[in-house]
Formats: sequence, structure tokens, C-alpha cells
Amino acid sequence: MTETITPSLPAIVPALLPEGAGGVRVMILTNPFRMSERITGTVPAGWTITDIIEAAGLEPAYRPMLRVWVNEDVVPRDWWGRIKPKAGTMVSIRPIPRGGGGGGGGKSPMRMVLMLAVMVAATIAAGPIAGAIGFGEGVAFTAFGEAVTWMAIGKAVVAGVIPRCGNVTIYALECPA
Repeated sequence: MTETITPSLPAIVPALLPEGAGGVRVMILTNPFRMSERITGTVPAGWTITDIIEAAGLEPAYRPMLRVWVNEDVVPRDWWGRIKPKAGTMVSIRPIPRGGGGGGGGKSPMRMVLMLAVMVAATIAAGPIAGAIGFGEGVAFTAFGEAVTWMAIGKAVVAGVIPRCGNVTIYALECPA
């Protein structure tokens, strides 16, 4: 049995038989971004998907992030307690990244739309705002044989500031104290 386990996952229990012992081959990825971090083994035929997950010691809090395949077929979560893979099949159990950080689910779709709108506004408004606050067309300096104008510098500064201010505003509107 090969074990490369992240600290958040317990070691797989001895219910898994050594590789090649017959039965159902099992591969559990412990990191969705690294195929090398996995647990492999074999379980007796007749075990359900739920039995395999429980035998692996995967914590209940970790289970909503899992996807299960028997050979090439995805097994819906509702069927985990009923599907009993036959000997010779391969069961793959993988965590699927869900995003959002902090374990609370995904990002707010409204926040994502608003942030995209801020980025578009920053791109469109940078020139006029830079001109309005006094950045002119004069040459500021020459770099690599090209003249860099004060307007170009102003656009870059304004295009960098608008998204920061917009993100702070979006966060403040969405997350009241």
C-alpha cells in the first residue's frame, strides 16, 4: 500500500488489502492538485462506496468535497450507499476544489459580477480621470528609446487605484460589520 497523506487526512485503516490481492482497486487522492499525493489499495468486492470511504477514515466534514468514479463512471452521492463495485473494478475518490476559502462555500456571484464591472470601469475611465486630475501629454522620461508620457503614467496609476477602491467598496457593501 502506498501512502502519501496530508495531515488533514488520517491514515487508511488496515481494512484495505495490499495491492494485487484481488477485489476492488481503490485510489484516493488526498490533494486535488497533486496526483502523487494518494492512497492506493484493494478492498473486498461487495463493499459499498460508503464502506470504502468510511474504511479510509475520511472525516464527514471532508466528504461533501469528494467525487467518486467507478472505472470511468461518476457515482452520484445519493448512490454511494447502494453501489457495490465488482472485483476487478477501479474506484477513484477525489476531492474537488470548491473555492471561497474559509470553508463557507463559494464566492458570491454578485461580488464576482461587481468586481468585473469595476475592472471594466477602471479600463474605460483611467484616461479621462488621469487627464482631469492634471496628467498631461508631456514626456516624463525616455525608456528603451521610447518616450513615456505623463498621461501614460497617470492612466497606469488611476487604473491601479480604481480596482482597489472598488474592491474595498464591494466588500464593505457585502459584509456589514
